Amino acid sequence: MSAEPVPDIGSPVVRTGYGDVRGFSDGATFVWRSIPYAAPVTGIHRFRAPRPPRPWDGIRDCTGFGAIAPQGTDTMVPIDDGLAIGEDCLWVNVWAPATRSDEPRPVLVWLHGGAYCLGTAAQALYDGRKLSERGDVVVVGVNYRLGALGFIDLSAFSAPGQVFESNLGLRDQIAALDWVRE
Repeated sequence: MSAEPVPDIGSPVVRTGYGDVRGFSDGATFVWRSIPYAAPVTGIHRFRAPRPPRPWDGIRDCTGFGAIAPQGTDTMVPIDDGLAIGEDCLWVNVWAPATRSDEPRPVLVWLHGGAYCLGTAAQALYDGRKLSERGDVVVVGVNYRLGALGFIDLSAFSAPGQVFESNLGLRDQIAALDWVRE
């Protein structure tokens, strides 16, 4: 496993639809980690479709990984050391060539596998730096809800005051794709 890059606090900063984010340089690539594409899905929003994140003021630090979706942590598919598990896990990682260009670049979106119950876009295995550099493309890795929080169907228990929606993990993925498109 390679050493973690040292964040460059001075750059790069880009604007998203919800606020500015700061990333870091890693070789010939700019990297932003854990940019929220949706609001936290906790409390009354736990079994609900993702909602847009609240806009923020100032510059949000996106140099470290946020929480990864709750999941088992057995040794069959180990999760990288240092990653925290939590329900506020709807974010994307972005890798972009550091060279300035006015030309649009292709965008590749990676939705990690894991049988709907494990994995994360924060695993070192899914680092998009080399693909971004060699392909002159923007790479986006998506984190989404897993297991029961992402794929259980409780819609039969919905009531007028409490709605349960199904396929939340897939809805998360669609929300991330919408964020990328915007």
